[in-house]
Amino acid sequence: MFADMSHEARDFALRLNLRDSKELRMLRTALNQDEAAIEKQVEQTLRLVSAGIEIWWATHGPDLIRELRKFQSQLIDMLQGMTYVYLKS
Repeated sequence: MFADMSHEARDFALRLNLRDSKELRMLRTALNQDEAAIEKQVEQTLRLVSAGIEIWWATHGPDLIRELRKFQSQLIDMLQGMTYVYLKS
C-alpha cells in the first residue's frame, strides 16, 4: 500500500494512521504546479521561522536558563525547608 510513496509521505501517513482514504490516495500522486508552489512557500516560511527561533534562543536562551536554574534552586530550598519543619514536628 505504501510502496509507491516517498519516505516522507509514508511516515506522514503512518503518523496520521491513514489507510486507504482519500488523503492517502492524494499522498500517492505527484504534486501539481500549484501544490508544488505552495510547498515551496511553506518550506521557505519554515526556514525563516527556524532562523528566527535560533536568533531568539541565542539572544534570550542563556537568560532563560539562568532564571530556570534560579527557580529550581529556590524550589529545592523551599522543599528542604518544608521537610525540615515536617520532621521537627
